[in-house]
Amino acid sequence: MSADGAWTVFRSMIEYGRETLRAAMLINGGAAVALLAFIGAVWEKKEDSEVVFSLAFALAFYSLGVLAAVLACASAYFTQYFQNERNSRLDPDMRMNLDNKLQKYRTI
Repeated sequence: MSADGAWTVFRSMIEYGRETLRAAMLINGGAAVALLAFIGAVWEKKEDSEVVFSLAFALAFYSLGVLAAVLACASAYFTQYFQNERNSRLDPDMRMNLDNKLQKYRTI
C-alpha cells in the first residue's frame, strides 16, 4: 500500500470512530428523552410509583451511556491535543526523524 493509501485508511478510521461516538450519543440521548416523556405520561396517570421508579432506573442507564460517549470524545480530543503539543516541542531534526519513521510505517 502506498503512503497516500495508508494515510487515507488512517484518516477514514479516525472518521469512523468519530461517527460511532456521535451515534452513541444520539441513540442514548434520544432514548433518554423518549423515556422522560413516557415517565411524564405515566406520572400524570397516577400509576404505581414502582413503575415510575423502574423507568427512572432505566433512564439512569441511558444517561450513563451518554456520559460514557462524552468522556470518550473528550479523551480522544485530549489525546490529539497532547500528541500535537509533544510533536511541537521536538527539535526540527528529531521531528524530521519522526516524520521519516512515520513515512516508512505508512509504506508498509
